[in-house]
Amino acid sequence: MNSKLKNNLNKDLLVACVFGVKFSKLYPALDNYRCVLFSNNIKLKKEALKKGWEFEFVDKFELSKDHLLSSLQSKYIKFLQFLDDYPAYKKYRSITYIDHTIKITKEESKRLKALFNKNKRIFMISSRKGHLATETLDKASKSHQRYRNSYKQTKDWINYQLSHKNIPSPPQEYATGFIMYKDFKKLIPFLKNVYETLWHLRQPHCQTIWSVLVQWHLDDLQYIYWNDTSIKKRTPLPLDQDIKRFIRENLRSILKPFLEFFGIDYEKFRKEYVLKLFGAGIR
Repeated sequence: MNSKLKNNLNKDLLVACVFGVKFSKLYPALDNYRCVLFSNNIKLKKEALKKGWEFEFVDKFELSKDHLLSSLQSKYIKFLQFLDDYPAYKKYRSITYIDHTIKITKEESKRLKALFNKNKRIFMISSRKGHLATETLDKASKSHQRYRNSYKQTKDWINYQLSHKNIPSPPQEYATGFIMYKDFKKLIPFLKNVYETLWHLRQPHCQTIWSVLVQWHLDDLQYIYWNDTSIKKRTPLPLDQDIKRFIRENLRSILKPFLEFFGIDYEKFRKEYVLKLFGAGIR
């Protein structure tokens, strides 16, 4: 290991996590960071080491098939709550968090790091100007049961915050799949508030909660839009599942116009036949 890379490892940490049993594949680690995968699934250790990650086993949380529970558990890493239980990581100058579904090149990670202003503590990505967090929650709840379970409680909480806390209405959406933190010790109370609110609401759609609570920390926040980065969001899958995803994605573009030409509702066809054949889709 050369001295420059050794110096980088002393300064910059990248963390990701996979909780539960639903996912089994990872993208390769970036060699310009010290990359650590946290998981409560010991079976992921082999995949992590193979792809260049260090592996931290988290026995704090039970291993579960409940995807909602696993999603909530992952916020322990995303919002830096793990630092109390793993204090050795507090030494880093900065911590970058990425969802395991994020695909980013070494060159792009360096470019984004260089954009991070010295007087900011958080660097994120937003979908587009004017895109609202409440719209994202509404859309996600229609497609995912784990978001829909506490949809009403979450909307009530948002409305209360908007009505009583003197914050902009409605808050802009920020994607929480990629977050760079700097001087993060001063952010811990805020991050703890986000984490505890998610668990209180049992709402894993964290970008919605974040978008509200970050209103008191906008001076710390820097962001760009998705069209300003080459980052891609695509879940790494085993080959057989990846083939199914490819077929499913292409079936829609081919079948939908064909079926609609004959007056057949594609969504009904999809639910009755495509889902039974291929299962629910993973992006």
